[in-house]
Amino acid sequence: MFVTRTATLSAADRFVLMIDALCTVIVTGLAAGMSGPQVIGIWDRLTRILSRFANILARPIKPRPIKPHTTTTPAPRAIRPRQFKYRRLPTGYGWLIRRLPAATPFAEELQRLIGDPQMAALLQANPGMARLLRPLCRMLGVQQPPEMRAPAPRFAPRPAPEPSPPRRFTPALPHPIEPIPRAAPLPPNSTPESA
Repeated sequence: MFVTRTATLSAADRFVLMIDALCTVIVTGLAAGMSGPQVIGIWDRLTRILSRFANILARPIKPRPIKPHTTTTPAPRAIRPRQFKYRRLPTGYGWLIRRLPAATPFAEELQRLIGDPQMAALLQANPGMARLLRPLCRMLGVQQPPEMRAPAPRFAPRPAPEPSPPRRFTPALPHPIEPIPRAAPLPPNSTPESA
């Protein structure tokens, strides 16, 4: 679909054109029976991918050292209400193709684009770009190359627990036997009534 028109463009330009054309096709999802909130949710997801892609390309490349992941509790953030509440999007493999078959050519184009050496160089220079393309690959049912897959989470090893000192056995002290209180005995010739 895009090969004849975009053969001379760079991989980044082809990606931008592909997302723009996919957004146009998403609008036709209303006619295909998709709900309005779902169409708006997909549109929002695609435009956010596009803006983050442009931000990654705009900033200079700085290699970052990999730090071990430590678990910390984040500070509570103020919750801002969304202006429009849309449904949570599905997460299955190729769900957009199943819901909207008109998006099938975009899956083929994304597969070609990921195999392009220019895009491979961009992905290698910008590791955040692979994280950005993973949800798009899942939406369109595109097989991700091994270098794009999410790495296993790295956790800092837990420090070994300090050995506790051995507990000494101390026998329990015997409790003194307390006498059982008893009533005083009555004289032999008295009855309880006279007492």
